[in-house]
Amino acid sequence: MFLTFKKPYKYQMRAYVYQARDLLAGDETGLSNPYARISFLTQSSVTMRMAKSLCPTWDQTLIFEEIEIYGDPQALEENPPEVVIEICDYDKFGSNEFLGRTKVQPMVKLDPSDARMPVLQWYPITRGPEDGGELLAAFELFLLAGSDLPFLPPKKGDLFLIPNGIRPVMQRTAIEVLCWGVRNMQKFQLAAVTSPSVEFECGGHVLESSTIKNLKKNPNFNKNVLFFDVMLPREELYMPPMNIRVRDHRKFGRKPTVGIHVLNLENYRCDPIRRVQEEEEEGVQGGLVNGARSGEHVIEMPTEEKKKETGKAILVKARSKLDSALQRIKVMFYPCIWHGDFGLDILQ
Repeated sequence: MFLTFKKPYKYQMRAYVYQARDLLAGDETGLSNPYARISFLTQSSVTMRMAKSLCPTWDQTLIFEEIEIYGDPQALEENPPEVVIEICDYDKFGSNEFLGRTKVQPMVKLDPSDARMPVLQWYPITRGPEDGGELLAAFELFLLAGSDLPFLPPKKGDLFLIPNGIRPVMQRTAIEVLCWGVRNMQKFQLAAVTSPSVEFECGGHVLESSTIKNLKKNPNFNKNVLFFDVMLPREELYMPPMNIRVRDHRKFGRKPTVGIHVLNLENYRCDPIRRVQEEEEEGVQGGLVNGARSGEHVIEMPTEEKKKETGKAILVKARSKLDSALQRIKVMFYPCIWHGDFGLDILQ
């Protein structure tokens, strides 16, 4: 039995690769220089390389032009070919290291005017039996039937970005990090950790704690509060993790990475405290003689009773502020992947 087709159909595929998290380490430092290779049938392409990261954000669209596929387009829509994504670690010297692979079926659009939008989803990455993290991406396949395709995504330099409507909606976010100190650090390269500092990276922004001069004498940091003001996705599903690295300041300017931890921030999101004091004060001012509205009756209180009422109001407001602050405090300890642990309190 033979299957014959008169002609192939041509398609265009767009791969929207946003970010990855919890990738495997490819270097001795515990980090990787990851890039993604996307393969679809007879074509393949790669993303840009990200330096020293286990949670890279590529925010890149790869376009595969004029892919020839034989068979009925209706049947292909029901069961499209898989897109293979391989994550690799770039090495300047030597061959690149394979970090993991995942497979995805694209959304097929036989009519380019189809209003459906692909949704970014997390896909598990595996390397054999080993878990290699997750990839946040989406894929769509257009049939080239003479109709105009959607506009190309915006470009940044020579690279296509993920278009609006698919990429996450960003909002201004504050992250407060309370960094107390470092404890129980094990030896690194046969030498004890004596002068550590901690780097926090989230959303492309990096903050570094103060340096502990002598870990044995005082294991705590002089400055305990670090504050991020970054643009992060509004939806928790797309929230990038925080990368935490511990460095030891050694002789001759060396700063090796002696500990790494990747912290998911989904459980630490909270709405900002709404301040209703101004509204309450406006409501109180509405009852004053000078600010009274028409039809309202104002009763003057004696001076001593005013002082008592004012004191009670201040006490109630102070208690409410204290309760709100206590609700926001979450003290936790996160172990480093390699060499010990350090205490952190992360609030958002």
